[in-house]
Amino acid sequence: MLRITFDNYFIGTIATFKGCKIPAREPDYVSHNRYGEISSRYWYGKNKNGEYVIRASDHWSTYKDFSTNYKLIGCKNVASCWWRIKINNYENLRKQNTEIAGKAYLTDFTHVNRKTDVKSAFRNGRTQ
Repeated sequence: MLRITFDNYFIGTIATFKGCKIPAREPDYVSHNRYGEISSRYWYGKNKNGEYVIRASDHWSTYKDFSTNYKLIGCKNVASCWWRIKINNYENLRKQNTEIAGKAYLTDFTHVNRKTDVKSAFRNGRTQ
């Protein structure tokens, strides 16, 4: 199994991010859409639980309002990844067309090879 690092977490992975605040510092990485507009912002960090990524974006693969099941939204995959987010009030935030931030530890990411692997991994709880 390939070790997930800051250099490869964004290549063919699945992960579940947990809602958090957008950091007050400049991001470590900014991605752009095909029109050159900022698409997502990323911050890297480390604490006693390990290395983590915070992502702020207006698009996620799926979300979970804590009172409901996962729902598919917007883009089906983010680049080559399937990243979902657990957050309260997602629908309200989404209607405001605002960035939503989530945090995932590198140990939360799993490499997948095909879309069928994605469905299987989510179904079998390989990403919580």
